[in-house]
Amino acid sequence: MQLKTIALIGSGLSIIQSILGFSISLFGANIASIVLHIIIAIIILVMSVLALRASFSRTEKNLSLGCLVLAIIQILLGGAVYSFGSPALTIVHFLVALGLVSNFSVIYGMKLVK
Repeated sequence: MQLKTIALIGSGLSIIQSILGFSISLFGANIASIVLHIIIAIIILVMSVLALRASFSRTEKNLSLGCLVLAIIQILLGGAVYSFGSPALTIVHFLVALGLVSNFSVIYGMKLVK
């Protein structure tokens, strides 16, 4: 799979994940929404690994590695938010999610211009 396609899917899934997370925090969590949130997080993690493998230039590799690190941080923060329910942790979780969307979008933009 091409890096451009991986970045587009990763960016789209990250946006869907952010909207789902926002709705969970706004309307409350039920088991179906939490499971869906976890499944999408795992898919984003896989997309990050695929992006790292599909990268050729140094900049692409750095951005892809950033996506992978942010995805791992997101999973750990998500577990902490679920366990502790801290509002401050929820905000940090959302801000890191925006960073993940941004990284995937930058990779897509770089590949789109080439």
